[in-house]
Amino acid sequence: MADNRGSFRYRTSREAKVILIGGGTIACVVRDISTRGARLEFAAPVKLPEEFFLLIQGNRFRYRPVWQKENVVGVQYL
Repeated sequence: MADNRGSFRYRTSREAKVILIGGGTIACVVRDISTRGARLEFAAPVKLPEEFFLLIQGNRFRYRPVWQKENVVGVQYL
């Protein structure tokens, strides 16, 4: 199967937080990250909004979800 990501992903296991624009946070683990996006793993399946911030090691980035399989979500930088 071809990999259509277009950029190399670095495997990681960094703890992070999804910061919801309307308020609230959701803990997650960043499983891999690239210049275009990341793969996040949550303790349970979640419903993410169209846009949110991700706080990783003190840095905040804006993302949107692009795919989801159970408690794992692929996200893209905005």
